[in-house]
Order: sequence, then structure tokens, then C-alpha cells
Amino acid sequence: MWEDEALHFLRRAVSSVQRNSAWCAYCFEYDAKSQSIQALSGARWQYRLYKLICFCFTFPIFPAFVARCYYLARMVQSNRDNPMVFVTYVGTLVIFGFLPLSWFLMRPFKAKKYVTFFKATISLEKALHDLLPHVDNQDLEIRNAIRVITNFFRNLLKTTETIIPLLFLPICFLPSTNPIYVAVNDIRHIEERYTPAACVAFLVVFGFLTFMGALFLFSVETICILISGYGVGCLYLWTLVIIPPDRELWGNTRNQVRHGIIRNKEPVVSWGKVRNRMVKKLPRKLGSGGKLQNPRAIKNPSCKTRLPFPLNLYIYKCLRILSIIHSEIAHDFVSTCLHHFYCVAASTIALYFLVVGFSNDFATSHSLLLRSLCITLLILCVVVEWFTVSFVSKGSSASRLFLQRMYKLYGRRKYERKVLRSQTPNSVNLEFMGSVETIRDGIQAKYFLNYLSRVSEITVSLLLGL
Repeated sequence: MWEDEALHFLRRAVSSVQRNSAWCAYCFEYDAKSQSIQALSGARWQYRLYKLICFCFTFPIFPAFVARCYYLARMVQSNRDNPMVFVTYVGTLVIFGFLPLSWFLMRPFKAKKYVTFFKATISLEKALHDLLPHVDNQDLEIRNAIRVITNFFRNLLKTTETIIPLLFLPICFLPSTNPIYVAVNDIRHIEERYTPAACVAFLVVFGFLTFMGALFLFSVETICILISGYGVGCLYLWTLVIIPPDRELWGNTRNQVRHGIIRNKEPVVSWGKVRNRMVKKLPRKLGSGGKLQNPRAIKNPSCKTRLPFPLNLYIYKCLRILSIIHSEIAHDFVSTCLHHFYCVAASTIALYFLVVGFSNDFATSHSLLLRSLCITLLILCVVVEWFTVSFVSKGSSASRLFLQRMYKLYGRRKYERKVLRSQTPNSVNLEFMGSVETIRDGIQAKYFLNYLSRVSEITVSLLLGL
């Protein structure tokens, strides 16, 4: 259902990593012959250079950023340059989120595991599509969900490929905002010991390295976000497909179709055939204008097939396997399961410096740059957290609705009742610690409210100096 778009976005993300590393350091490549993504072998020089860059981020870059953050936190407030401090804090957080992902992809068998899980998800979608070939245009809710998921990943890739480079370009090549140049200048006093031409040369070198390193980090993190988002979206979409139609809503549809048939003086059809064939081959003249309309196009989202019990159960168990493998790879990434921590930390930093920037000089170029960075980061964190919590909770809610309606239909039969009672809602676990409630019902939408409340509370505490 969404396998073509997923492969397209993964190909774009892999191309972005190759482009941001000047085609010298990457772990995946696109195979045009098999039309899929392949993991590089450990002997390839591109993969070795990729591991070398990841080792450099682990040490000494990340410890240096942590030490720099500690130094800036101990400085007097009046002596700090807010744009530079903001970039240093956010850069440290981004590197901290990148390290577990890089450690996972640095091992060749783990990179192959990523490709295997991605191909397994695509193969599962194709197999389910063979079972239900007319599923794409079946339900308005499914089409809306596909559109939302596609727009999210399209905007995410557009942000990492265009918006972030445009924002980071002035940051990396300004002497007051480049964190590496400012740190080296504070330690070695470059501007006092060397000529302006030499300082410009240092700034160009440090700016180029900072710019390419930042783009490399974001492109690798996008690859890891993509597979987890694909698993969450795939689970939700196919759960919507197998949910049986509600009998009460079907009664409304039946009355609407009957009214159109009586008005057009057409013979009465079998309602069982209308339901089981998804009423897709029975055009009827409804309304004025002489237009031929399909009865399933009536404004009722519940006009869908009631699948047989064995087929419903088979697809549901396949989705259970899908949720297990994507929960496993999310825990292997580590950073994916810490999405709430990263979004809260980044949003708090952005909101704090945004308020501080409004309280300072409003029209300076540094203040405008700081506000644009804060707003972009805040929007990105809110959208990522909303998508994660929303679609994980929608997937678990759809699974509960599926079990509820299946029990309503088959609860009087002994075997079917026992089978349904043994099932629990499917949910991709993107959390390290879960409660009995999350195991039974999955994650809920209230987690997004927790995110908003924590960001606001921590920001107010920082502004008040608590």
C-alpha cells in the first residue's frame, strides 16, 4: 500500500548521505538492477571511511562539545553570545542522538539487518496486497492516512535537504556563531596571533567541516527515522483495512442506496452482495444531473468489505510480527526510543532562546538568525513528536477497534471467541520503559500532552532561574 513511497524516500535518504559525504563515506547504496537498497560490505573503502567519521564523532568531537557546553553554562550571562550558545547546545544534542545510530550502522551485519527488515516490510505489504488487490481506494480514512504519512516524510526530507542547509550556511561561516571556530579562538587566540587573512582561512576550513558534518548527521538520522516511521504507518494502514464495517453505519448506507433505487425505479438488489462486493460494480443514478454514481461513493466511510474470519486473523498476526520486528530495530537504534527526551530537550532549548531573543535587541541580524533557528527547530520537534505519538496511538486504537468489532461479530462462536480473547492490540513499542497499560492498550495520545507540559514547565523554570 505504501511500499513504493517508502522505497522512494529511502532512496532519497541514501542519496542524501552519499551527497553530503561527497560520495566517500556511506554504508548503503541503491542497486538499480534489483531496484532496492543494499548494505555495503565491510571491505569497501567507503564503508571504512564512514566508520572512521563515526569514530571521530564519538571521540574527540562529542567530548569536546560536552566540555564546551559545560564551559558556556558556567559563564556569566552578559558575556555569552546567545546564537553561538544555542548552536553549541543543539549541536551537542544532535551528536548525542547520532552516536547510537552510528554505532548500530558501523557493524556490517547490523546494516544488513536494517536492509533485511526494510525488505521484509515491503514483502509483507506486497503479500497482503495480493490477498486484497482492491484495497487502495477502499476507504476515505485510508486514503487520508496515506496522504498524511507521505506529506510528513516528504516535508521531513525537504527540511533536511533544503531548509537546514540554508540555515546552517550562515551559522558555519560567521566567526561569531561557528562553535568550533569560537572554541579554538578562545583557546588559541587565533584573531590575536594571526593576520585577518589567516583568520579567514581558518574560518573557511572550520566552516566547511562544520557544514558538511552537520548535513551528514541529519541525513544519517533521517535514514533511521524512516524505517521506524514506515513500520508505524504500515501497521496503522493495514489495521484500518481489516477492521470490519459497523452494522449501524451499514444500515444508514442501506437506506441511502434504497432511497436512490426507489427514486430511479430500479430493481432491488441483494444487500449481502452489495456489502461483500464492496458495492463497486453497481452504478446507480442518484441525485439530479443524470450522473452515474457508485453507491460506495455515498458519504459513508464504512462501505468496505467484511473479510472472512481466517483471513482477518491471518493478516492481524502478520501485523503482530511486523510490530515485533520494528520494535526490535527501534530498540537497537536506542535514539528512536529516546524520541521523547530529544524532542523535549530540543524544544526546551529552542523555546528558551526564543523568549530570550525577544527580550533582547529585536532588530539585529544575530537576533533574527537566532529566532529563525529556534522557530524551525521548535516546529520540527513538534511535528516529529506529533507524528510519532499520533500514529502509534492510532495504530493501537485501530487494533482495539478491530478486536472489539470482531468480538461483536464472532463472539457467540466458541472457537472464534477463544481466539479473539487471546489477542492483544498491536503496537510498535518506541519506548524503553512500558507499563502494564501500554502493553495491554498501547501508547495513548495523552503522551503528546505530556510532551507539551514538560517543555512549558522546564522552560518556565529556566527563565525564572529555578
